[in-house]
Amino acid sequence: MGKIRGPNPLRSIKQSIEYRNDRPSRTEVLEDEPHKQAIDQLLPQIAAESEQAAKPARTPFLYFRRKRTGRRCSCFDTQSSPDGNCQICFGAGFVGGWDLHGCRTEWIDVTYENVRLVNMKANYEAGIRPVCFEIEEGAKKAFLETEIQLVRNIKEVQKLQLAVGNKRKGATIVSYIKASTDPDFVELTEESLAPRLGESSLALRIEMNRDNTQIPSPRLSHLMLRYKLIPEILMYADMNLAEESFELGDLGFSDAFSTLSLYVPPSFDHLNNEDFLIRMSDLKRFKVTRIERNAVLEILLSHRVMARLLIPGTDSLIYYP
Repeated sequence: MGKIRGPNPLRSIKQSIEYRNDRPSRTEVLEDEPHKQAIDQLLPQIAAESEQAAKPARTPFLYFRRKRTGRRCSCFDTQSSPDGNCQICFGAGFVGGWDLHGCRTEWIDVTYENVRLVNMKANYEAGIRPVCFEIEEGAKKAFLETEIQLVRNIKEVQKLQLAVGNKRKGATIVSYIKASTDPDFVELTEESLAPRLGESSLALRIEMNRDNTQIPSPRLSHLMLRYKLIPEILMYADMNLAEESFELGDLGFSDAFSTLSLYVPPSFDHLNNEDFLIRMSDLKRFKVTRIERNAVLEILLSHRVMARLLIPGTDSLIYYP
């Protein structure tokens, strides 16, 4: 009686070709081929179907990814930690704090490189954090000039924000842009910015004026402009597992602390704790607390994301632009 042949170890067809030149046996084909088909066809198909499964529920979110590197925010130094109430880093420590999926965001503040200042200064001595730009003493007019490098985009503005403080009657702050084809600067608005996003770079100018030197200088915290790189920036998630918790009700708190359990498609493959989401139906904000990844053979099929509701007065991300 012949010896009973044991099963061959699983391997890909590519590995078989690399280590042998003879034609594989029928048994080897029957054992290896289903494994290869699962890797090459079945698992990617499951991932693609998972991508579409969440869309019929039509629960769209904006997804913000926390920054782990970048320019150090001016709200702290070596002896202190990032300010949770900072309106530039929002406690993340890096300028901007979080990046919106599918978009590019530029923050022009005192940490921005290659800035030309005329009659304007970054006032580190005032004790205000983050540090702001102000008109120098004795001057009535001042301006800042720099250049913004643009990346490939679809020429759509997502948000534009000029953050100023201490603005008094008789004082103004206005921002301008200029493309290579423009004869002069034009006022920066969403309407003027969008058609110029096709350029490789834009010149930026921010002017500060006051009628006389007795008027306190206004403060410029930052200019933030965000534009879309892709048409679809929303994340669609299945919210069938949404939960409401009233655990603090017995203590006299009336707030409802919501926790979402979301099914998220595999295309969002860089989810991390401390990212946050904005639900588009009611603009409520949720911070990611836990992520479970469903993967087979190192192919990501889906995520299960737990996120808690951000509370006004407690979480600085409530005010993230």
